[in-house]
Amino acid sequence: AVGLETGEILLVQGARGPTAGKIVQRWPAHSDSLEAVLFYAPVNAVVSGSLDGHVRVWDLNTSSSGSSAVRTDIHLGEDVGVTVLRLEQTRLVVGTTVGSLQIYDVRTGDILKELRGDFGAVMDISVSPGSLAVAFETGVVNVYGWE
Repeated sequence: AVGLETGEILLVQGARGPTAGKIVQRWPAHSDSLEAVLFYAPVNAVVSGSLDGHVRVWDLNTSSSGSSAVRTDIHLGEDVGVTVLRLEQTRLVVGTTVGSLQIYDVRTGDILKELRGDFGAVMDISVSPGSLAVAFETGVVNVYGWE
């Protein structure tokens, strides 16, 4: 899956074979630039995060008219955009433009934890195996445990 500055998502055929790179599906997903898009294989879904302040989980099993249905829509708040997403099992880790890190259950959209900082936008996230700790970069590296 690929996110565009127009807020659209492109679902692209795999990297091998004669149809590699072919656009399979294209749909308007957000009202602002897409900053992060992930494929979530266990439920055949795409997760997208945008500068419009929304994280959405798109169900690829219930597509109609060339677009997919929203399974979950998480609104981060006013003036908060998504900068980076990471998935670890069922946990979705969201980095924001305001330096916070939010952890959600990707299946339900329920927030599990929020870590706030005053360091600027989150530029990258690393999650330890087993989801015991997360490191995020906002110009400095911060490491937190959450379980």
